[in-house]
Amino acid sequence: MTSPLKEQVGGGHYAAMKIQPVEFITANKIPFIEGCVIKYVCRHRAKNGKQDIEKAIHFLNLLLELEYPEDMRTEHRRRANEEMSKEATKWVEKFCRAYPVYQSFPYGGGDAQ
Repeated sequence: MTSPLKEQVGGGHYAAMKIQPVEFITANKIPFIEGCVIKYVCRHRAKNGKQDIEKAIHFLNLLLELEYPEDMRTEHRRRANEEMSKEATKWVEKFCRAYPVYQSFPYGGGDAQ
């Protein structure tokens, strides 16, 4: 029987490598999520290009969320606050354009008086 490392189902993007990701991942006892990152980064030029990089990033984001949840909550809050701030600024600007009398206020976009 031929070694599964010498065969590949569905292409040759791993079999063509000097060290296949599965060999590296297994030899180093790398956990699943980190292994997926390695797999996608190693194959992106030979298989799915940008999509494989996006998959690797997705798995890195999963790793952050699962391994460092407090950091992610802080980051989600920061991003949410940033988005709310942008939306609020848009609405204030829109309001001030609709009601020019308010353009003299600091956030109205007009000259402060």
